[in-house]
Amino acid sequence: MPANLTPDYLAAEQRFKAAQDPKERIEALEEMLAVIPKHKGTEHLRGDLKRKLSQLREEARAAPKKGGVRRADPGYVQKQGAGQAVLLGASNVGKSALLRALTRAEPEVAPYPYTTRKPLPGMMMYEDAPIQLVDAPAVERAVYEPWMNSLVHNADMAFVVLDPAAPDVLGAVEEIEDIVSRGHVKFVPAWWAVGRGEAARAAAQATDVQGLELGDDELLARLEPGDVELPIVVLANKLDLGNNRSELAVLGELLGDSWPLLGVSAETGDGLDRLREAGFRALRVIRVYAKPPGKAPSTKEPIILPVGATVCDMARLIHKELESNLRFARIWSDRHFEGQRIPRDAELHDRDIVELNA
Repeated sequence: MPANLTPDYLAAEQRFKAAQDPKERIEALEEMLAVIPKHKGTEHLRGDLKRKLSQLREEARAAPKKGGVRRADPGYVQKQGAGQAVLLGASNVGKSALLRALTRAEPEVAPYPYTTRKPLPGMMMYEDAPIQLVDAPAVERAVYEPWMNSLVHNADMAFVVLDPAAPDVLGAVEEIEDIVSRGHVKFVPAWWAVGRGEAARAAAQATDVQGLELGDDELLARLEPGDVELPIVVLANKLDLGNNRSELAVLGELLGDSWPLLGVSAETGDGLDRLREAGFRALRVIRVYAKPPGKAPSTKEPIILPVGATVCDMARLIHKELESNLRFARIWSDRHFEGQRIPRDAELHDRDIVELNA
């Protein structure tokens, strides 16, 4: 589908290309996102613009300030792995217990409120893909620190953690959404992370995952300049306690088609495998494996690429010269003949094995 880019977009694009100052580049990208036509033909372009904008903002935060030493940002956590997922929630919902159960991090876990006072990262594995999981301090109006905006703004996705037995649990989601929106972050329900259509509905009945099918246009709501979208999955934790499984069903009815919901227990491990998978899918990335010509593929560490990436994107990530010298590629996947030759612009999918020939 053609992109049909408008004159306003093309003008902003020219300003972006001509800009020398990082601030000017960020402003031009923000305008490009604001005026770009919103349809299927621009989906990949919009995703690329958002990634560039996030990278420029991250670089701007990390760059030393002129005339002195940059003050440390307590909300900045350098990204690692396939992407960064942040745990958001009120105090005592079990965020730190989840971090401890899913990673090798050792957060302080205590029955009193506000135990977590600064971001604590750990590495969560989904099969062979590492995902950085960050435990955040409580998101409550009375204690929310301004530097938390930086943490939430920089994340690639979030798990909003709830205690299903807590009073006004639905209001807790609304409060968290309202607080982070003031930091120019817009929650987007990551339905694609828990499945679509009839398969999602069957999974909801069998595994406590609530899901509906929504179109991409509904998922990619138009942003105000300066805003970012943060895909979220809601976690109902503490399923091992009391009547929380019954409370989960009630919570699912209350949330309806607003947010995807997954029931878990940090103590028993129930639902954690589904959580890992949902985190990976919410990042909208794929794993591909490089196969040197005439040799076996390297399958120990996957190459992480965004959904929709091509052979050229893979080559560029490995080395810029490889992209420019690339002649063709061969692929091993369940969609091709073994070793089938594919063009440079062929789209890749999760678990593809690719041989690049320069």
